[in-house]
Amino acid sequence: MTNMNTRKLTNNIFLVILIVLAVLSLFPVLWVALSSFKPQSELFRVPMTFLPETWTQENYAAAVSQGNFVRYFLNTVFVACTSTVLSVLVNIMAGYALAKGGISYSVS
Repeated sequence: MTNMNTRKLTNNIFLVILIVLAVLSLFPVLWVALSSFKPQSELFRVPMTFLPETWTQENYAAAVSQGNFVRYFLNTVFVACTSTVLSVLVNIMAGYALAKGGISYSVS
């Protein structure tokens, strides 16, 4: 094999490994998302099913009505917005200091 063919083969093997790892990493998220549409009786059934046999939104209705979902959601929005604004402010100041400061980037 030539050097170019070896490089393409190595890149393709690496790509396949990355795709497999991505699918393995995203599988639990997909499982939880699909399980949220299952009724409780179907959640604990053996053997388990990947797709819900009967699709329902009861779990979402129960989360909104029984839990304090709106308050928790607003707390999450507040924390996310506050941390984003603070991060942007700190990074603006750091960027200004790096741009205007007399910092030497040379390696001695």
